[in-house]
Amino acid sequence: RGSVDQAFKTPDNSELVIQEVKGPSAQLGTAKVPGPDGGTVAATQGSDAYLRWVLRMDTQLRDKVLADSALLHGLLEGTTKLRYRLVQPNEAGYVRVAEFIIDQSKLDLRGWLEGP
Repeated sequence: RGSVDQAFKTPDNSELVIQEVKGPSAQLGTAKVPGPDGGTVAATQGSDAYLRWVLRMDTQLRDKVLADSALLHGLLEGTTKLRYRLVQPNEAGYVRVAEFIIDQSKLDLRGWLEGP
C-alpha cells in the first residue's frame, strides 16, 4: 500500500510502465485519496486519482526517476509516455495484461517530480 507493485522503463526511455500485480482471485483495491478540491475521494486501483496518489506516496520510485536524467526529462517534456496496467494470472497460470486508460494531464507529473 502506498507504492507501485512494479515499475520499469523501456531501454529507449520512451515509456515508464507502472504495473498493478494481482493474484488469480484478487480484486482491484480502493483507497481514500486527495481529490482535486482538497477533500478526499474513494479511488480504485487503475484510476487516474489512484495513480496520482500512489506516485506521490512512492518516494523510492520518485527518487529513481529523479536520478535518471533522461527519464526525468522525458516525463517532464512529454516524450516519455506513462503506462499503467494490470498484470494478473488465472488459476491455470495464464497471465493477462490489461492496459488502464489514464489521462496523464490529471497526474500532474511536473508537480510529482518537481515537488514542493
